[in-house]
Amino acid sequence: MEIHDFVPLVSGFIAGFFLGLAYFRLMHYSIEAYTQSGIAAGITIGVIARIVVAALAFWLLAQWSSLALLSGLFGFIIARYRVLKSEGFDHA
Repeated sequence: MEIHDFVPLVSGFIAGFFLGLAYFRLMHYSIEAYTQSGIAAGITIGVIARIVVAALAFWLLAQWSSLALLSGLFGFIIARYRVLKSEGFDHA
């Protein structure tokens, strides 16, 4: 691994981590909103928007390099763990 490999590695991880934080926080808020109101129309639009944004972000990382994509996916998974831990789900 050379020094120029660290830019996509670190940038991909940071992008994936913050994408994951936003994705899973918004998922948590959507679930809370649905359980309180029971209205599924707005929730469905939110789910589709989250999936499209995440897919677009990972597609962009893949266009940059495979190392950026893999580190982005790793950051996304770490963010999932972080969000679940902060919400009290220790065994996720």
